[in-house]
Amino acid sequence: MKRLSIALACIIGMFFLAGCTQDQINDFLEQKPNVAFVEAEGYTSGNVTVLAGTELNFQIKVSPNAGSASPLAHLNFVIADVNGHVVRDVNHEIEDPTGESIIFESFSSEKASTYLLTATVTDEAGKANIAELTIGYLEPIVAEIGVFKGKVNITGRVTTDGGIVAGMGALNEPLDIGNIATEITLGSTENGKINAMIFIDGTPVVFQATPDGDHLAFDEFNFNTTIDLYNVAITLNITINMDGVLADNTLTLDGTAYGYGEITVVGVKVHVNLNDGVIDGVLEKTE
Repeated sequence: MKRLSIALACIIGMFFLAGCTQDQINDFLEQKPNVAFVEAEGYTSGNVTVLAGTELNFQIKVSPNAGSASPLAHLNFVIADVNGHVVRDVNHEIEDPTGESIIFESFSSEKASTYLLTATVTDEAGKANIAELTIGYLEPIVAEIGVFKGKVNITGRVTTDGGIVAGMGALNEPLDIGNIATEITLGSTENGKINAMIFIDGTPVVFQATPDGDHLAFDEFNFNTTIDLYNVAITLNITINMDGVLADNTLTLDGTAYGYGEITVVGVKVHVNLNDGVIDGVLEKTE
């Protein structure tokens, strides 16, 4: 009966949410404890790619489920590489099992690889919840053709499946992510393709470009950026399909973009999407 009441409360908006999905209702019913990587200056909270040797810091926030109020038992933090080899596995004791706690972790790798970070919190009732991040470490590209710097713009529409603040309904409105600092390094040619690396909004991505005269078709790539919606910071993972034209030391870019992210509002995950996105920009050769 209690579970039915919670679901009904969600549906009719007693938690100030509009349009709860079935997944959101299930989150209430499962009464899992809360765990999340916290966004803060100097700390990583979303999937990122960095150059080998970069140290990353993490804040992991845990708290009991508001409905069950079951005290927390422990937090297990694991880092494994792309082949499943575990490089770190530690259980953290929680100082305040009945309240909100922050646990700090850090990681660095000199090896170019991809790592999965998993934080699993368990309460005394045996309920568990998981937060995950994927971290990529890359070797830099040597600039044989050159380094091009400038800014790009991404525009589209942002949609959500719920309110991002109390009392707000789902969103469907224009989104403009302008003036994103971007740097592209064009390196050696290999098997008819140019090895390349892009730094976009601080994220490095190694990929290739297929040349056709002065036209370059870049491989699809992803990066994370943070947008501000109604004073709420939301991290989006954006996928870019982009072409370039290289002429007179100028690299002109255009293409398409789409992305996704999520935030937790009153204990419920709200999904945020970038739809119908386009990207454009002009970069100038600096070296």
